[in-house]
Amino acid sequence: MSPPRPFNPDTLKPYAVPWLVPNVGNWSAVWRYTVLVPVEQILDDGTVKPVASEQDVAALELMFIEHFGGITRPPRSLGIGARDPRRSRETRETNAHEVFQVYAPQAPASDQYFQALRFELQTALVEGQVLIGREDVLLL
Repeated sequence: MSPPRPFNPDTLKPYAVPWLVPNVGNWSAVWRYTVLVPVEQILDDGTVKPVASEQDVAALELMFIEHFGGITRPPRSLGIGARDPRRSRETRETNAHEVFQVYAPQAPASDQYFQALRFELQTALVEGQVLIGREDVLLL
């Protein structure tokens, strides 16, 4: 397994087409993507292992603003689960995540962008799973 490296926003440039900025007028149907970026892994003994750096988080924030016109930043979130669901007791872990919510057009290009983002984050952070959710939203 290779060591973690800084998040590289340049890998998303090919996916950042100008029309990714959503129409946020009245009665606009958009997708809201929620990106959970692991910043700490909290081990059973209380030891905290850093994952994404503050520089990674700042680069993500700036990139989302450049590509989508803005973001929402809910509070940091904790996730608890098993690295290996077949051995849930032995592989249980807690992770702290920075949360980014991004509004994007309901178009295949939006999904392609976030799939590429997921791949880049998993590769850079050496994480087996980075969670990105998508919801249908109607902006009033």
